[in-house]
Amino acid sequence: MTHRMMFAAAMIGTVCNAAMGGVFPSDPPAAPDQKERWIRVTEDSASGRVKLQVAARSYTRPGAGDGRVVWLASAVHVGDRSYYRALQQSLDAKDVVLYEGVKPPGAGRTEHDLGEGSDEQRAEATRKRLRFLGLAVKMHERATGRLPESLGDLTRPTDKGVMPDERIAPFVAASLVDAWGNAIEYTLLSGEGGVSGGAGGFDLVSLGADGQAGGEGAAADLLLSQQKSITADEIPNKSEGGIQQQLAGALGLVFQLDAMDHSKPNWRNSDLSMDQVSERIAGSGGDADDLFASLGGASAGARFAGALLKFIGASPMLSGIAKVMMVEMLGQADELLEVVPGGMGKLMDVIIKDRNEVVINDLVGVLEHEPDKKNIGIIYGAGHMPDLEERMAVLGFTENSVVWLTAIDVDLDRTGLPRSQINSMRAMLRDTVKEQARAMRRAEERRRR
Repeated sequence: MTHRMMFAAAMIGTVCNAAMGGVFPSDPPAAPDQKERWIRVTEDSASGRVKLQVAARSYTRPGAGDGRVVWLASAVHVGDRSYYRALQQSLDAKDVVLYEGVKPPGAGRTEHDLGEGSDEQRAEATRKRLRFLGLAVKMHERATGRLPESLGDLTRPTDKGVMPDERIAPFVAASLVDAWGNAIEYTLLSGEGGVSGGAGGFDLVSLGADGQAGGEGAAADLLLSQQKSITADEIPNKSEGGIQQQLAGALGLVFQLDAMDHSKPNWRNSDLSMDQVSERIAGSGGDADDLFASLGGASAGARFAGALLKFIGASPMLSGIAKVMMVEMLGQADELLEVVPGGMGKLMDVIIKDRNEVVINDLVGVLEHEPDKKNIGIIYGAGHMPDLEERMAVLGFTENSVVWLTAIDVDLDRTGLPRSQINSMRAMLRDTVKEQARAMRRAEERRRR
């Protein structure tokens, strides 16, 4: 769903700036023209409330006789706390939940690495995993003032009552073996050497292809201490939110990862890691560095957007206006996504289709090997749902029912502007989206000639 957020954030500053200048006409908004299968905007003109709603649809396999039900729960990553509370309650009741969440570099499952799985490729994947675990160790040290006694301290509460970081604990738990399937060793060092930290340091070691100490070639040991030093800037800081968290704060909303608990036993991450996404984007001729830097708040554009969001968040009127525009933009984003040109279209193929393939493969694994899992949930961004639904049909699933959840509820009267003016702003935004979509279609037609 991050691609929708990118489109939404791009429009908020422009709209709020225009609102301050009072340049909007007072014409009533045009009737919405949007596809409403997975996400829709509804309005109650009497109460002046506008709602962004997302669908959760259930599917069964007629004639299979296995009683299996799969729910596709479309999601937005920034919304009302009540929305995430309802979503959490519903999904926690499922036997298993496959959820979206691009993993940190090095934390991806090895079967999703590109290539033929040669020893050289396994060694490179293992080096990335060692670095990910090293960063997790340093995060623990930053939070507690001491190094963990074992990697287990990063995945479960310690006997000293230290709680693991709930966001990365599942990724650490799935990353304790190297690309050959051998356990990664964690060693505390009392003297010099290794990776500095605390009174001494630590090291992480893979014993290579043979799982034995020493060796040469593919059997050679791989050590974190052989890599470049981990810098302070490299260590994720939980208190520093990315652009989506900043957007949520400015609009009086919450970010999905802050509002929901993905660490429940029945929840399973079903996604690629950042490096696996980057490799796929690079293979299509694109570059994912700017995308991840923007979402993480590190790029120049993201820093500017962050400053703008702080300004918007400081004004109740601008915050209210931006929230309305966010609802409209998310409701219209599919129209632009359908016509994204050239390289951007290839980027969308990776962001949506490649990651959907992971979800479907995991679903097939559950269907084939876990017959006790009767009620299965899949939560992914709404933009993923059309392709996921097509893949479900190939597996023989047909829709059974639908539930609509209100993700964002806005009271127009609390924006501080007359309804006529705020409605004109909404109409302008919808017209802008349509015009951009038409321009993209024309450009794509010219490119194909």
